[in-house]
Amino acid sequence: MRFFEFNNELEEMAGKIHGGIRQALMDKGYKYLGGGIDKQAYLEPNGQVFIVFGYRQGHYLDFSPDQKMFVNWINYCNKNTDNPHLPKFSGFESFEFQGKKYIQARMEELRELPDSVGKVIYLLDQAAKYAGKGDYFKAWEKIADWAQHDSFDNDDEPEWFEADQVIDYLGGLDKAKALLQTVYIVKNFAKKHNYSLDLHRGNYMQRPDGTIIVNDPFVIWERNL
Repeated sequence: MRFFEFNNELEEMAGKIHGGIRQALMDKGYKYLGGGIDKQAYLEPNGQVFIVFGYRQGHYLDFSPDQKMFVNWINYCNKNTDNPHLPKFSGFESFEFQGKKYIQARMEELRELPDSVGKVIYLLDQAAKYAGKGDYFKAWEKIADWAQHDSFDNDDEPEWFEADQVIDYLGGLDKAKALLQTVYIVKNFAKKHNYSLDLHRGNYMQRPDGTIIVNDPFVIWERNL
C-alpha cells in the first residue's frame, strides 16, 4: 500500500495517522510491518502484532465510521473465537494523540500466503455464494477456472488447475469448506453493516500451521470531509 507524507502525517485513502505515533512506537522497539488504507501494523517486542487505526478528517471528537467498522469486526471475531478462519484479537482500546482519536489493538502474528495458495484465493468471495447453497463442487470448479484464467493472463508459464488442487491448497476438504463458509458469513456481515468488501489476496493470511485467515475484509469508501 502506498503512503504519502503531508505535514508529518501519513495520508491514507480512508484515515490519517500522525508520524509521531510511528516514531514513538519504533523508539520503544516496535518494528513497523506495513499499513493498509486506514491502519498500520507493528511487531511488538513480545511477538504480538500491534495495530493502530487512524482517524478520518472531519471526525475529531468522535470515532469515524471506519473506526467503528474496525471495532465491529473485532467484536465479531471475539464472539466467534471457535471459527479457526477468523483472526484472534486481544485488548483493544482508544487513545488520543494531539487531539485526535485513534484505536489500538493487538492480534496474533500472521504471515502472507505462499504463491501456491495465493493463486486460488482470487475471487474466493465470488465462489462463496455456491458454498452458501451447499454446492461446494461448483465452488471448487469455479475457483479452479478463475485461477487458470488468471494464470494464463499473468504468468510467463501458465498453469492448469483442477478442483482437487484447489481443495489441497485451501488445507483439505474440511478446512476448504469451513473457509468458504466463513467468507460467505463475512459477505453477509458486510451487507448487513453497509461495508464494502475488500477481500483481495493481501487480506487473506496464514497461521504458522497453514490455516488461512480472513483478515481486514472491509472498507468504507467515504470522501474525506
